[in-house]
Amino acid sequence: MRIPVDISYRSVPYSQDLEHLIRSEAEALERKHPALIGCRVALEAPHIVHVRVTLPGLVFSVIREHGSTGRSQLDTAIQAAFADIHQQLEDRLQSLPLDASGR
Repeated sequence: MRIPVDISYRSVPYSQDLEHLIRSEAEALERKHPALIGCRVALEAPHIVHVRVTLPGLVFSVIREHGSTGRSQLDTAIQAAFADIHQQLEDRLQSLPLDASGR
């Protein structure tokens, strides 16, 4: 990723575990999509996870609301947001026309 992962905590206390989870999810996404330029994640109290990723000429964004302020719910919402982003990328990239080499 050309731009480091940007994580913001808006009325959510900083957590090293959450940061590790987010960075792990972003790294997994980058392994599948090496053209990824950047990833921003905002954790907003009490119930919102916003993930935004950019590729050349494309921006994908997901906002996930979780049901409670519990830590396990926040972990689940982060994982679900990254799963949604991955699906958006797959859907969009499959719809792009192939170049002359068949890629």
